[in-house]
Amino acid sequence: MSKNKICIISLSILYLLFFTCETYAAEVTFSVVPSGVPNDTVTVVEAYIDPKGVPLNAVEGIIGLLGAGIENVSSVVVETGGSLFTLWPVTPSYSPDEKVVRFTGGSPEGFVEKGLLFRMRISSKQSSKISVSWLRGAAYQSNGEGTLEGISSRSLVVSLSQRESNHMNAASTDAVPPYFDTLLVSQDPDVYEGKYFVSFHATDDASGVERYEVIEGGVTTETQNGVYVLLAQDRKNRVVIIAYDQAGNSTSIKVPTRYEPLYNALIACIIFAAVLLVFFSRRLKHK
Repeated sequence: MSKNKICIISLSILYLLFFTCETYAAEVTFSVVPSGVPNDTVTVVEAYIDPKGVPLNAVEGIIGLLGAGIENVSSVVVETGGSLFTLWPVTPSYSPDEKVVRFTGGSPEGFVEKGLLFRMRISSKQSSKISVSWLRGAAYQSNGEGTLEGISSRSLVVSLSQRESNHMNAASTDAVPPYFDTLLVSQDPDVYEGKYFVSFHATDDASGVERYEVIEGGVTTETQNGVYVLLAQDRKNRVVIIAYDQAGNSTSIKVPTRYEPLYNALIACIIFAAVLLVFFSRRLKHK
């Protein structure tokens, strides 16, 4: 064997060793779980993210439904209830045209343990098989610099059952409304031109929060990112935020006006003073 051939073979081996053996810190996995609805034929697939011990705080990606059986899929409902993510810059949703679910989710606190991304309730017009596959995406380290991490994954072959045309969608079995766990009025000279804004977040443990509506002074604004810049910067308008889950349940919360906390504190002081007055008046009568 000539020296040139030996050199080419050696370089090829080095390339395979150092350039094709890319390692990934995170892994996305899929699993089929019971739907939780009696006599239901909807197939539920859950997507999980395992950071492999590396602190992460955000993941973005595209998950595809592939195979000949995809033509039989009649609907895909994506639910975020129970997800480790509390922020969704891009809420996961299924595109019937592209046959994919796109999403971008994050957790301000970060995470190091395996957790649920979301679940997909897949309905089929007839029994068939599809492949649920991670197409592309990335994770970001929770290190203050957003260091990029690659994601590995293996496709999952899923057997779909035939779904009756009049069968109730599994998401409609969620009768519990979401609840607000965060509501904060803030002002920062470096954010939103120094204007007052409201940050909020609601949680739904079943089907997941789909959207928010903010009503201020008769104006309704729809949002999904949990941030709203107040129209009336004097904060005198009545502002109500409504959270809807994917089953149509809703809950609302009122944003305090500018002077409402002071007004409430004043009322509390007046009530306290009245109680003290009654107490001392009764003591004086018994003397």
